[in-house]
Amino acid sequence: MRRHARAGYWSMLLTAWLLLIAGLGLLVVPQQALALIAGSGAAAAQTPLTMILLQLLGAVYFGFGAMNWMARGQILGGIYGRPICLGNLFHFAAGTILLAINIATGVESLGILITAAVYLVLCLIFIRLTFRMPSIAEHL
Repeated sequence: MRRHARAGYWSMLLTAWLLLIAGLGLLVVPQQALALIAGSGAAAAQTPLTMILLQLLGAVYFGFGAMNWMARGQILGGIYGRPICLGNLFHFAAGTILLAINIATGVESLGILITAAVYLVLCLIFIRLTFRMPSIAEHL
């Protein structure tokens, strides 16, 4: 069986790249990342504390991305790789809920809407990975 045919390979590869790129962007250029996501309201939010928090978030994203990159070839699903799947599921589920709340309260930014859509899709993918036993596990 080819290595990339394992359950979760493409999900882990996709999230690894997305989180590594987002993390690197938040670490290196937090002001521009904030402007990209928040739009015109970003100028008022650029306090030193906000920049530090964005860079810390970038470090978390970068760490998650590195973890997903290293886990991309492992068997994932069911009991296999449960800590990695649950960590990703909690991250994307909480992010989806928080973004949905902000959208419902009137935050109108294209960056927020796109981020919410991506988070929702990834949340659904990790729900499937977490609670479905991979077919390869039946042959072990």
